[in-house]
Amino acid sequence: MGQTFTAIADDATAIYWNPAGLTQIKQRELNFTHLQLFEDVRHEYMAYAQALDDFNAIGASVTLLTQKPLEKIDNQGNSTGSFNSYNGTISLAYSHNFGIFNAGITAKGIYQKIDDVSSSGIAFDCGMLYLHDS
Repeated sequence: MGQTFTAIADDATAIYWNPAGLTQIKQRELNFTHLQLFEDVRHEYMAYAQALDDFNAIGASVTLLTQKPLEKIDNQGNSTGSFNSYNGTISLAYSHNFGIFNAGITAKGIYQKIDDVSSSGIAFDCGMLYLHDS
């Protein structure tokens, strides 16, 4: 099936990949992921999802991307200290089973900070999952 997991998405990570997949969950699920990348960049992900009944499911997740403090350099090439940067997302998801297909939506609050500059916003992901008998 190659890389088709984004279409299947049948666990708590469906909040990220395809929120329509949440109705595939049959029990409560908790997912933790920690990635230690190059240059002390860290990616943390935590997701919780559960079925409400046979047709509805909900989930929530938190994503954080951080790195070690970076050195500040002025225009003359002198070190002036250090600064931190990070990105974070909090997501809430809902999915409904309509019989032959599932539909889902994820609402995200996004925050980013680099040194003393920050930004925030909201975003939405929508997904569908067609159900068929093979």
